Amino acid sequence: MDDSDPQSFSVIQHDTNGEPAAANLTKRRGVVLSAQLSGSSRYSPYANGSTTSSRPSTSLASASVTDDAESTTNSQQAPQSKGSHKDYDKTQQNAIDWAQKRLVMDGAFMGWIKNQTDEDKAKMDIRVIEIIGHAGAKFDCVLLPSKYLKDFTIGALTKDRRRLTKQTDKLVHLYKLEPPSKMSDKDRKSYMQQRRDEIYNSKVLPKYFLHGIQETPTSIDILLFGNPAVSGAHISHWYNDKRSPLCDEGMRALLSTTTLQMLSATSTATRFVIDRYVDGRPPGSNKGLRYSTAAYSGEQDLILKAMSDSLEKDLHRESFEAYLLDLHHRGLRVLHKMLGLPPPNIPIYIPVKAEELSIPRQIPYAATTLPSSLTLLPLVQASGQAQMLSTPITDDMAFNLWFSGLEDKESEEPQASGSGLNDMPFNLGQYNR
Repeated sequence: MDDSDPQSFSVIQHDTNGEPAAANLTKRRGVVLSAQLSGSSRYSPYANGSTTSSRPSTSLASASVTDDAESTTNSQQAPQSKGSHKDYDKTQQNAIDWAQKRLVMDGAFMGWIKNQTDEDKAKMDIRVIEIIGHAGAKFDCVLLPSKYLKDFTIGALTKDRRRLTKQTDKLVHLYKLEPPSKMSDKDRKSYMQQRRDEIYNSKVLPKYFLHGIQETPTSIDILLFGNPAVSGAHISHWYNDKRSPLCDEGMRALLSTTTLQMLSATSTATRFVIDRYVDGRPPGSNKGLRYSTAAYSGEQDLILKAMSDSLEKDLHRESFEAYLLDLHHRGLRVLHKMLGLPPPNIPIYIPVKAEELSIPRQIPYAATTLPSSLTLLPLVQASGQAQMLSTPITDDMAFNLWFSGLEDKESEEPQASGSGLNDMPFNLGQYNR
C-alpha cells in the first residue's frame, strides 16, 4: 500500500527466496486471499456523510464510551484458525498492532468512520481485509482475515476514541463548569447547565468552547478553534501516547500539518466530556450518555464543516492554517522527545505576502532632526477652531516636512533684538574689504 494514500491498498507480493512451492503458497496465502476478497486495490471504503444510525451498541465498547465496531457478517469468511490475540506469535502480534494503528490513521483523514448500516459494514470489511493483508506482507508473516481478527482490528477505533475522551476529560476543568461558591445540588446543576449553554454559543466568540483568546495591550484576539483545552488534549492523544499511530514512522510521514479530521475528533470528544460532566455521569458509568456514533458522529461532521468553511474565507484562512501547522510542529516536538528521537526539523518559513518583507521603522524625534513618526497635523479650520488628527508620518513625508522647514527659514529675513541689523540686509562681503 502506498502510505501516501490512506484510502488505498496495493497488494504487496514478496519473494520467499527459493522455498518449496507448497511452503511458498502457504506463506503467501493471506496476501493472495486478501487480493481475492478485496476486489479492487484502489477502493475508497468510507463514506463521509453526516447521517447517523439510532443503534449505538457493540460488544467491544466500554460502558460510557462506545462505538459501532460490530462483527462483520456480510463477507466471505476466511478459515478462523485463531481465536485470541495471545494465540499469535510475536511477529504476528506486531503485525496486528500495526493493522489496528493503520485503521485508526484512516480516521485522521476520513473523520468518524461509521460501521452501522449494511453498506458501512461491507466497506469496512473490504478495508480491514486490505489492511490485514498489508500487515502480513509488511511483517513477512501469515495473517488470515478471520472473523476474530477483523473484529479485533475494528475494535481499535473504539479503544482510540475511549483514550481520546480520557485525555479531554483531564482538561475539562479549564471550562470552569463548577459554580464559584458552594450551592445546593439543584442550584449547582442549574449553574452548570447555564454555563454549558454559554460556552456552546458560537456567536459569543470569546466564550465559545472551541475558540481561544489572546490578549494584547490594545485588544482581545480570537484564536479560531484554538482553545487550550482542545489543543492540550489533542497533543496528549496524538503525540504523547505510544499507542498513537504517529509512533510509526511511515504513518507519521503521511502528515505535514494537523488535519481537520484530527482536530474535529478532539473537539467532539471535548464536547462529550463537557456533556458528561454537566449531566453528572462519571467516566465508566453504565448509564447515561455514551460516546457513540449515533450520539456524536453528527457533531464531528458539524465541527468539521465549520473548520472547512473557515479555510474557505480569506479572513480566517491564513491564521487558521498557521495554527494547524504550529499545532502539528508542537506535537512533533513532544512525540520525538517521547520516542527518544532527535528534535524534528521544522521547515523554514517562506513569506507569502509582500507586507511581510517590509518592516515599519520608527523615526526617532530630536529638535534638530526629522520629526517623530507620530505628528499632529491640522486638517481644517472650522468655527474658529483648528481640528487636529493624530497621523502617522512616513519617512518620505517626514523628510519633506523637515526640508520645507529649512526653505522657510532661509526665506525669512534675519532678526536681531536690540540691534540696527533689522534695518538692512546682512552682507558678508562688507567684512571682507
